[in-house]
Amino acid sequence: PFVDGLELSKHVFEYYPETRVIILSGYNEFEYAKMAVKYRVVEYVLKPVTVAELKDILMNVKETLSKDKIKKESLKKLTGAYTKNLPVLRTRYLNQIVKGINKEQLEDEIQDKLNELNISIKGNYYKIAIVVVENSDEFLKLTPQAKNDLPAFIIFNILDEMAGMDENVIVFQDINNDT
Repeated sequence: PFVDGLELSKHVFEYYPETRVIILSGYNEFEYAKMAVKYRVVEYVLKPVTVAELKDILMNVKETLSKDKIKKESLKKLTGAYTKNLPVLRTRYLNQIVKGINKEQLEDEIQDKLNELNISIKGNYYKIAIVVVENSDEFLKLTPQAKNDLPAFIIFNILDEMAGMDENVIVFQDINNDT
């Protein structure tokens, strides 16, 4: 009570942005319709309106809402997959940087990518330490496949845990297992 459709549309726009508004109005004034567009009113229908017209409008809004829902679900899945794979993406990009694969990229592009991957590299100079696992089969009795992967995994986890104490240290594995 005590509010017109435009004021209600403004309130819905500000506090319930997912809600779709249809205005059925007797006002045939451009300024009123212009304000309705500002508040993202999806339909501005002048009275009188037939049942068939109203049905078509509601079906169109329903279709739009269904498409929006599908887009949001897809975006949520993609965001989840991206977040889940972020450690792999970070490792891959850091490998590219260390191996000089990104030489042609501009400094700003590299910094943007690092920001996107939540990697903070500050400073004018950097030190890189490469740890190579050799002769691990002497102290670990492992299957042939585990001999290749497990020692590197163990050392990576130990170094990663130690590096967690220093924000200026980044630990990652060589994805090609060259070192």
